[in-house]
Amino acid sequence: MQVTSVSFFLLLVSIVAIGYLLCRTLSLNKPLVRHLPLKKGYYLELESMRGILALAVVVHHAILFYFVLYRPHTAFYSQLGTAPVTFFFFITGFLFWSKLISTPKPPVRTFLVSRLRRLAPAYLGATGLMFVVVAALTHFKLNGAPYDVARDAVLVVLGKTPELNGLKSAPWLWAVTWTLQLEFLFYLLVPFLGWFAQRLWKTLLFIGGCNALYAATFPIARYQSHLPGFLMFQAFLRFLSFTFCIGFIAAHLVRLDTVRAFARSVFAAPVSAVLILITLCFLPAEYGAVESLALAIPFVAVACGCDFWGALRRRSLIFLGKISYSVYLIHCLVYGAVLLPLSGVLGSEMKKIPVYCTTVFLTVPVIVGLATLWNRTFELPFMGKKSTPAPAKPIRGLGLPYAEVPDSGIRSPA
Repeated sequence: MQVTSVSFFLLLVSIVAIGYLLCRTLSLNKPLVRHLPLKKGYYLELESMRGILALAVVVHHAILFYFVLYRPHTAFYSQLGTAPVTFFFFITGFLFWSKLISTPKPPVRTFLVSRLRRLAPAYLGATGLMFVVVAALTHFKLNGAPYDVARDAVLVVLGKTPELNGLKSAPWLWAVTWTLQLEFLFYLLVPFLGWFAQRLWKTLLFIGGCNALYAATFPIARYQSHLPGFLMFQAFLRFLSFTFCIGFIAAHLVRLDTVRAFARSVFAAPVSAVLILITLCFLPAEYGAVESLALAIPFVAVACGCDFWGALRRRSLIFLGKISYSVYLIHCLVYGAVLLPLSGVLGSEMKKIPVYCTTVFLTVPVIVGLATLWNRTFELPFMGKKSTPAPAKPIRGLGLPYAEVPDSGIRSPA
C-alpha cells in the first residue's frame, strides 16, 4: 500500500476538528479566539494561514518519520514541508516590512528585546523538552564523555542538530530550528533596513543587492565554504533573495487599489488555490525563485483579505494560528517520543500504513493539546501588555472582529 495525498487531507481535517473542539469546549482556550489583539497591524487571514501552514508541516514530518524509518519520500510530501516554510518567510517579511514602512527607524534595543521576549521562552521550553525526550530515548544513560554531551547540549540551545548523547535520531527531533536561525538573523537586520522600505524602488534595490551578493558567494564557496558561518550567510542571502523578498514586495502591493480589488474578486480564491496545488504537485521543493513566484499571488491575495470562501475566518483555524509557533516547535519532539519507541517495539507492524497512520492520528491530539499548554505557559505571559483595542465590527456569522491594516486604510472585507 502506498502513502497518498489522501493521508494528508485526512490528517489536516482531523487536526482542524481537534482545534475546533478545543477552542469551543475548553474555557482555558477561549481567550485565544475571543480576545483577538484588536490593534493596527493584526491580519486575521494571515493568522489563520499560520495555522494551516503549521498543520502542513506537522503532516510533512509525520510522513517524513515514516519514510526515514522505512522508505524514500515522495515529491508531494517534500513540498508539504517546503511550501509552508516559504509562506512563513513571506509572512515574516511582509509583517516587518509593513512596520518599517510605518516606522523606518525602530529603536534597535527595544525591537530586539521584544523579539526575544516573544520567541525565546517557548524556544527554551522546547529545548528543555528536547533534553527530556533524548534522555528518555537513551534510557537515562550517559552515552559519551560528559564534555561531549555538554557541548552538544549547548549546540542544541543554539539551534544546531547534533546527535545528542549518541542518539542518531536526535537531529530529527530538532528539525525545525534551522528556520528559526534564519528568522532571527532577519530580525537582527530589520532595524537597519528602514530606508529600503520607504519606496517600492528602494525595496527592489535591496532585493537586487541580495541577489547579487548571493550570486557572488558561489565562486567564493569553491575555496572558502569551510569558513565558520559562511554556509549560513549564503543560505540567509538565498532566503532574502527568494522568500523574504516576496513579503517585502507584498507590503507595498497591498496598498494598491488594483491589487486589493483583485484580492476581493471572485477570481482570487480559485486562482490562488490552483497555484498552490500546482506548487504542491509539480514544482520541485527547493526554496527557489519559481516556487516563490507561484506562491506569491496566493500570499498577496490573503494579505489583502482573501479568506478562501470564509475558511480563513473559522474559529478553529484562528485558534490553530494562535498556537502555531508552539505547534511548530514541539511536534517533532512528540513524534520522536511516540513513533521511535513504537517502531522498535512493533517492528515490521509499524511499516503497515494503517498502523502507522492510526498512531499518528492518535498522536495529533497530544501535539495540539501540548502546544496549547505551551502557548499559555511560554508565549502569552511574555507577550507584553496589549494596547487598548479600537471599536471593531464583528465578522459576519462568526462574531469575530477585524482590525485595520497599519496606515493603509485596508480592512479585511466583512
